[in-house]
Amino acid sequence: MYLKISEDAKSKIMKLMGNDSEILLDFDDGVGALSNEGTCTLDSSFRMLVIDDQNDSKAYDGTIDSDLGPIRVKEYSKTYMDENMQLVVNERFNSLALHGDNSGLLTGNVTLESLVKN
Repeated sequence: MYLKISEDAKSKIMKLMGNDSEILLDFDDGVGALSNEGTCTLDSSFRMLVIDDQNDSKAYDGTIDSDLGPIRVKEYSKTYMDENMQLVVNERFNSLALHGDNSGLLTGNVTLESLVKN
């Protein structure tokens, strides 16, 4: 799997990065210490999380390649992804959107959060 990240999306992400931080693509289903409480919905919800070694990220046991290097994911969440994806800025809402080559729009509002515990 590969995640192509647009230059403006990279810029947003890099503003939150520190020396010891890493990026997670979270399928927000309520599983794991970093996930929000799961809700009953048919929508797929993804978040880009910037974390450091103080965060409990055991649930993120898989990786996908990206323009920013390996990004950790929950291995089973790959079921909801395409082999090739793009993360772009939605100019209208100034948010991130995740698109797949085969599925089209996977989610129109990928939240970007820093969970770094300094």
